[in-house]
Amino acid sequence: MHSRFDLMLPVSAPPVVGPVFSQFNLAANKRVSARLLKQRISTIGAPVVEPDEHGVLPASSPVVVNIYAKTSLRIGFRLAEPARWAGDRLLAAVEFADPDGGIFTRLKAQARLVAPRISMATAFLDHDTIPVKDRKKFIRRSGDRDRFDELAFLAEYERKKPGVFTPRDELVAMQPDGARFIARVDATELPGAYYMGAYIEGFLVRPGREPEHFTRSLSMMASLGVRIDRRTSRVVAKPDGKTLEFVITPRDRFGNIVSPTSFVAPTIEIGGHDLEVQHENLLDGSHRLTVKLPAQRERLRRAVLRVAGQTLPLEVES
Repeated sequence: MHSRFDLMLPVSAPPVVGPVFSQFNLAANKRVSARLLKQRISTIGAPVVEPDEHGVLPASSPVVVNIYAKTSLRIGFRLAEPARWAGDRLLAAVEFADPDGGIFTRLKAQARLVAPRISMATAFLDHDTIPVKDRKKFIRRSGDRDRFDELAFLAEYERKKPGVFTPRDELVAMQPDGARFIARVDATELPGAYYMGAYIEGFLVRPGREPEHFTRSLSMMASLGVRIDRRTSRVVAKPDGKTLEFVITPRDRFGNIVSPTSFVAPTIEIGGHDLEVQHENLLDGSHRLTVKLPAQRERLRRAVLRVAGQTLPLEVES
């Protein structure tokens, strides 16, 4: 039987045991259902399918369960304040409402957090487990440009270092705050998806009716990105003839790097004009950018890099 802790596992959260990127380093036609992986048994909420004595797996079949509940009870679980970047406090609120004017009593609430335990930057900055020269195999051609298959890279890294990406999985206290409950998470220095599940129990009392006992399991997710920090990502580039070339490792104040999948279509603005950029992913979290210099060299000190929805001033030596 599932425990209350099981009921609080957030929807779409990554596996809390076994590999997180289990099959992304396999070709799509070689991946199997998660129900065939024994190491996932405690995270998928269903028995693992076993082959018969001939090694043949049973055919899949859908199971549909419909549950109807006619009630005016409304419960929401969402962020109580904006959170966008790694380091932003997460404040999640469970809010109750009843259009019929009911009163909520004997409320209980508890939350479960599944969140990053290690920065993905660790894999890129580790040149021993997967050397930089071996990372070219993760480059895929997509349209007219090359794309780094980050998921396949992380899956291969995890295969070499089992358990490295096992997420945080912990209970979070929910405190009453007027007509709602609040869950607060301050340790958010790592970027990524923060999943939270909540279990709520109580009674809804309406005039002239029997108290209605209710339980709910709710989920929410907040995605925290890498806010490029000017101090840790400061770049000084020196013009070389008619071109400007520099290397940047975009980091935030915690040392996290911008995902290579987010560092796309960078532009450089000089003197109010966007210049075409030749971009090379160096496969270690760094990027080489090259542009042709404008004729008005005196404007170089006003260069600005724009990437991943952010801007970073550039200093250019004369």
